[in-house]
Amino acid sequence: MKLHPEDPRLTAYLLGELSPDDAAAVELAAASDPMVQTALDDTYKIQRVLTGALAPNSTALLPRQRENIRRAFRTSPNAKEIVPFPVRKKSLAPYLMPLGIAAAVALVSWIAFHQPAGPPAPLVKTSAPDSPTTTPAGEPLPFAVAILPAPGPKIPNSTAVAPTKSQLTLNVKALDAALQDSSGEMYSRLERQLASGPLPDAASLPELVSRGAVSTADAHELPLPVLAGSGSLGWIYKSVKEQGLRPDTKIVRLEEILNAFDLRPNGTAAIAKGASLTAESFACPWKPSATLLMIHFQGAINGSRQVEAALNVDPTAVSSFRLLGFSPIRGIEDGTLPTSLPAKTGTTLLIEIEPRASATNLGEIRWKVEGTDAAPVPIIRRPDAEPSDDARFASLLASYSLWLTKDQADSIDTELVSGLARECAASDLPLQRRELLVLVARTMEL
Repeated sequence: MKLHPEDPRLTAYLLGELSPDDAAAVELAAASDPMVQTALDDTYKIQRVLTGALAPNSTALLPRQRENIRRAFRTSPNAKEIVPFPVRKKSLAPYLMPLGIAAAVALVSWIAFHQPAGPPAPLVKTSAPDSPTTTPAGEPLPFAVAILPAPGPKIPNSTAVAPTKSQLTLNVKALDAALQDSSGEMYSRLERQLASGPLPDAASLPELVSRGAVSTADAHELPLPVLAGSGSLGWIYKSVKEQGLRPDTKIVRLEEILNAFDLRPNGTAAIAKGASLTAESFACPWKPSATLLMIHFQGAINGSRQVEAALNVDPTAVSSFRLLGFSPIRGIEDGTLPTSLPAKTGTTLLIEIEPRASATNLGEIRWKVEGTDAAPVPIIRRPDAEPSDDARFASLLASYSLWLTKDQADSIDTELVSGLARECAASDLPLQRRELLVLVARTMEL
């Protein structure tokens, strides 16, 4: 039997699914080919992870099951008869995959962590000057500029940062200028520029400040970004896969992890001049009283569009809201949001909203395309609606990111993240999403 290191029969052999003759042939091939033997050993290690440490906990409720219980309680005639239960302690075991799909995922695990093409998200190069702050249009940005996160909206009522002449400040201004002058294609160029290379030194990355919730007593409008990078996920793969280390918090950028995947809300949509805006609201898995709002901007197919958008919540229906990701750089004044949405480019945002009591009409998203007002998209809270598959996967990405940075550590733990991962696991899951489940599992082992 002729085998190559990625042959699916290696996984079938380890799972006991081959006939005695075929199993003997696999053993003979492994004995005569060191590469096949190495692949067999590595696949065995992956299989042990998936069928051992990641086996589901039969006594633990998944986030979806907990929400179904809450939903049944809300509609029960005995809803006012509340019986308190003690809070379950955090689990130390990261349970992820159903054993029924162990064979499929074991093969994907081998491919995901051994394919020569590297991780699915862009990485960064290590050799580039730190001092240049301006770059001709279309030219690669200096390394110190290219690794900066996308600018987010200004934090309402925040204390203005005094301007400085530090190198970091100049780099941030250089990125802002490049984004404003790029007609929206800057991040496509950055992905090509940063497509390969080792994990950047954490010391070269700026310190980010977690973006907190905004009370509607202070503000009820939030400008929305229409562009985000996607490099953070590649850095996390590098850290976990190649270095065997839990990622440094400086490389974890929630908005970049979210936008490394093609995610589309299943909700209200509006189209203007070829660009589209879609929104879906669903229960927040780490905060039962809150609603997650998933927003997606999609560029027109025939060219870039100038898009400006803002979240407008109703203060009588919402007590607070929080944009997830787009964390400001510590000590640096907020930049200007780019408004050019490239052709065929999608950007996904997540916003955590805290409604008041049983309010359902939470506000709307107002937006303009090429300076013309477009039809606003209402924000409707539907606590009993099941989230779409993409919304559920976005919840996993957000909770994984927040868990890595220890943001909301009291409510986001390994049990919650692993439960969300189990909900997303399926035999027909796209390859990139399966790779993410394996990455989550590997991270929890560190």
